[in-house]
Amino acid sequence: MQGTCGQGACHPVIGARIHSSLMTTAVGLVGSSRPAFGEGATEQPMGALWADPRPSPADAYTRRLCGGCHLGTRRANRDDAIVTAGSGCSACHLASAAGHPVTVAQPEDRACAGCHSRSGRVSLGYAGWAERTDGTPCEDPLPWADGRTFCAQPADVHHAAGLDCVDCHTHNALMGSGRPARRQADEVEIRCQACHGASWPAAPFEPAEDAFLADRLPRKGITLDGPVRRGVRGTPLWNLRAVGDGWVLPRKADGAPFPVPATPEDAAHQQPGHERLSCQACHTPLIPTCAECHVRFDPAGEQWDFGPAAVVAGRWVESGDGFASAPPTLAVNGADRIVPAAPGMILTVDASAAGGQVTRRRWFGSFDPHTTQRQARRCEGCHQDPVALGLGAGALSWRDGEWVFTPAHPDPAAPGAGRDRWVTWAQTEPGRSLKAGVRSLDRAERDRVLTVGRCLACHRDGAAEPYRRWPEPLVRRDAPCVPMW
Repeated sequence: MQGTCGQGACHPVIGARIHSSLMTTAVGLVGSSRPAFGEGATEQPMGALWADPRPSPADAYTRRLCGGCHLGTRRANRDDAIVTAGSGCSACHLASAAGHPVTVAQPEDRACAGCHSRSGRVSLGYAGWAERTDGTPCEDPLPWADGRTFCAQPADVHHAAGLDCVDCHTHNALMGSGRPARRQADEVEIRCQACHGASWPAAPFEPAEDAFLADRLPRKGITLDGPVRRGVRGTPLWNLRAVGDGWVLPRKADGAPFPVPATPEDAAHQQPGHERLSCQACHTPLIPTCAECHVRFDPAGEQWDFGPAAVVAGRWVESGDGFASAPPTLAVNGADRIVPAAPGMILTVDASAAGGQVTRRRWFGSFDPHTTQRQARRCEGCHQDPVALGLGAGALSWRDGEWVFTPAHPDPAAPGAGRDRWVTWAQTEPGRSLKAGVRSLDRAERDRVLTVGRCLACHRDGAAEPYRRWPEPLVRRDAPCVPMW
């Protein structure tokens, strides 16, 4: 990139910063595979994996199945989902146009979808699509360039309103800040409260705080002469403008204004006991899931390796129970906030034929699937839902003064538990996650959730009087109503 877009007369600052971006290094992706395979953690970037003449089983798997979504790849060595895109800067800034390629300052969502239609599938969820291979009937099937077929579901409320990915995501988060990042959480700056929080701080823009914007905005004829809000790491949210007593978000592509309503200070948003909930915990109705995954190495096969950009001996084979889109499980992150999660790997890896070991993992991962809806989940969707509690699909019923869970997919090796679970009913310690600081609800938290679930049998309105004075009503409850866990 230093010899093209990043050369001295063009974009040298961005050309240097892009090498710290996770879209270039993929450090988090590389580091996730090794623990799953029972190998030691690593901080290596994808480029180092490519150059390794003797990759470990985990690194070989990552190089072959994940190495094509990486800004350092050449166009002839790309993943089949993004083979039509360019590489380097052009992977994002090349517009879809007939004839000669056209470069654009504002990337189209199509550019994001090439890579982000995999793994967390956030581009799919945002645009109103889901990858389903679980036998569920598919509405309005959409064929994809790599042979997959997507099914329609409600689009994220921001996409439905007409906003693009770059309207929320900042230049530092996308093109790198110059500071090394290990995980996406180290780069993503935007928060719901940055736009919708009435008390999110704002201050005048100083050119010295962001040289890129100080140079770029005047070229677009934009002057920041009012209060400016910032992302969590300080990047000015220049397209969020104070207008009267509120805020307006002009779309970056064309300046079309989008009024940004503040989160109401009503009973639903000030519910006692909900202080730890993230916005996504309630406003995320669907998340991509894959209940069980199996990985094995077939030494008799062959496969494309993105390292040497050639077909090599041996093949990593994945199989599973099928992709779906379903309500999320609740997790607790490192900041002690309740966030959505999905099976990050209920996984069996057999790498013995590649010189590795056989490992089994039951880890979930938390992420924002970008399926936000204005309507929040119903109270029962958390307080009476075994999936939300991490137990897996099934039924919760109240029998003889206690909750009873019946799994939809029983695990023969764990009576009473589901194969798709994060935790068992009696498990006291929380379930694990590959992400640092992330865990399932523990037993005490699950019991508190279900206490409210029992009350919902009579007090169905979440804004009803008992919940506004919670937990006081528990002291005055009728003895047969609910146990005091």
